[in-house]
Amino acid sequence: METIITSRHSDSINLDKKRAALSQAIVSACRLRSFVPPLLLGIGVYVHRHFGSRQLIDFLHNWGFCVSYNEIYSHKNSVIKETMEVDKQDDNIFYFLLIY
Repeated sequence: METIITSRHSDSINLDKKRAALSQAIVSACRLRSFVPPLLLGIGVYVHRHFGSRQLIDFLHNWGFCVSYNEIYSHKNSVIKETMEVDKQDDNIFYFLLIY
């Protein structure tokens, strides 16, 4: 763990990803339900978009590798709602729904 925190390798992008994953895992373990880790949400959205399998998402969620299907579904709905509100503010006729 000390290597991840203090390392000065030339591959700083990979190191930053490891630091972000570690910090999100620590905060998620401490805060439980009040924090949705962006990394785990991104993995869940990716799996949902490419495979469309609720069973796979539930399996990954049970092992702690992504957020729950309900969290992905509510994120999807909030993105669609936000997209529609932005379109209404711009006085556009067309509503662009995000293909999730």
